[in-house]
Amino acid sequence: MKDMIQKLIVKYYAIGCYALVGGASWLIDAGIFVALVQTAKMPVYLSSIISMLCSGCFNYFFSTHLVFDSGKVFHWRKLFMFIAYVLGTMLIWSAILTVLVHAGFWPIMAKIAIMPFTFYINFLFMGWLQEGRLRWH
Repeated sequence: MKDMIQKLIVKYYAIGCYALVGGASWLIDAGIFVALVQTAKMPVYLSSIISMLCSGCFNYFFSTHLVFDSGKVFHWRKLFMFIAYVLGTMLIWSAILTVLVHAGFWPIMAKIAIMPFTFYINFLFMGWLQEGRLRWH
């Protein structure tokens, strides 16, 4: 029983820390996205790609050291795998955002609508990448 409680504490501590890092990442993402769409009048798809790349880099560097047990050594291979993951998923998320905005959603509301999905999928991927395991149970 004590083992199970300790595992739950570790799991929810990691999710809590990731929520802080992910929340800051999301603010960076949403801020850049809205600024590009509303102020710079850039297309939704391109604005989304730029904002996700910026926030993804922030997320990677902070969650690697604050949330996941990645060791003390920087791993270039993991960074490149993360960049490949971000490039692949941002194309999907950007397409979804474009559809939502063209359907009448305000850009920020579209970002908010996909946030729970992007948050959890990114958490699972980072856990696998940094610790070699999925953290969904």
